[in-house]
Amino acid sequence: MMVDGENSGGAAGVGHALKPMNWTKPYESLFFYNLETVDVADTMLPVGHQQVSESITLRQIPLEELHSKFSHAICAVCQPEAVLKYNESGRGADLTMSAVAGLVTISAVNVETGRVSLLSPVGEELPSLVFLVGDGAQTFVE
Repeated sequence: MMVDGENSGGAAGVGHALKPMNWTKPYESLFFYNLETVDVADTMLPVGHQQVSESITLRQIPLEELHSKFSHAICAVCQPEAVLKYNESGRGADLTMSAVAGLVTISAVNVETGRVSLLSPVGEELPSLVFLVGDGAQTFVE
């Protein structure tokens, strides 16, 4: 017998935690970044030299490439605080070295209308509209 407030899903709150939602938004309101470069280990540089360039460079992914290469890719949703810090500094490490706010899947990209659909495990509004995308190898297809 279930008592009011109990959950039949096992662990507390699990039965109500996941309510998948498919969000469709204009591409212009979304920011998808791909890792372009990473820092070089000191052991790979000549003795006494240090890397002087930015250690992590991000590249914004154009809509056509998002459609052709990253359909069904899993993306990390960036923390709002990390996005603010990145906007101020322009340092890619501000996004890549912070914890992620969640994960979404690019479920559809419509180049003609310029809209992108994202599948999220919860129905709440996304914490930010800035996403980190891998190399396209991490995809999910039904």
